[in-house]
Amino acid sequence: SPRALVIAPTNDLVGQIFSAAKEVSHTCRARVRAASSFESLRKARIKMDGGADVLVGTPSRLLTLQRGDKPFSPDTQN
Repeated sequence: SPRALVIAPTNDLVGQIFSAAKEVSHTCRARVRAASSFESLRKARIKMDGGADVLVGTPSRLLTLQRGDKPFSPDTQN
């Protein structure tokens, strides 16, 4: 499990935070991973199998990865 979890509200912000964290991670040898809907759930799970020291993601993608199921979508019909 990651040592640090960074939750960002949008996929764009996840990408920006991930890029900045990745640059810094080389000096302290930290493994940084991003979890957003820009990549498939399958690819995200494969990347997470290698472990992470810092995980950056949107709330919905992090929950989906943690639960191992499809994203939550409430039934809006009455």
